[in-house]
Amino acid sequence: MTDESKSLMELLNDLAPSLDSVPSQLKGTTMDIIQEREKTHGLYKHTAAWSQSIKDMFRGSPNWQHMNDGQKEALEMIAVKLARLLNGNPQFPDHWDDIAGYGKLGSNSIENLDSISAQLAADMAHAISAPSES
Repeated sequence: MTDESKSLMELLNDLAPSLDSVPSQLKGTTMDIIQEREKTHGLYKHTAAWSQSIKDMFRGSPNWQHMNDGQKEALEMIAVKLARLLNGNPQFPDHWDDIAGYGKLGSNSIENLDSISAQLAADMAHAISAPSES
């Protein structure tokens, strides 16, 4: 099968390292953490594929270019949390709480942007109305 005829999932499965390929010296606590996280987050390669698909959808939307970095980052982190819900344990409350938290951070970035814009407008108005020193 050529790369062109493989599905996205097949390509990701080929690229994602298996747990068997991890060096033995890292298999202690690292492997324990990975295995523990799989219970709540799902298999990494599946969650990564879903997360990237969701992010691609976000990036392809007409409003993406009009969002600030805080909004974009919040949405990308929400994509990770959605992928974990869809592939891991949907009853794990941290995923839901994290989505709410990142939503608030995205909202805060709008408020911060508005206050910065208001201050900039006020500064510009003051500069325009101030007598020149020529």
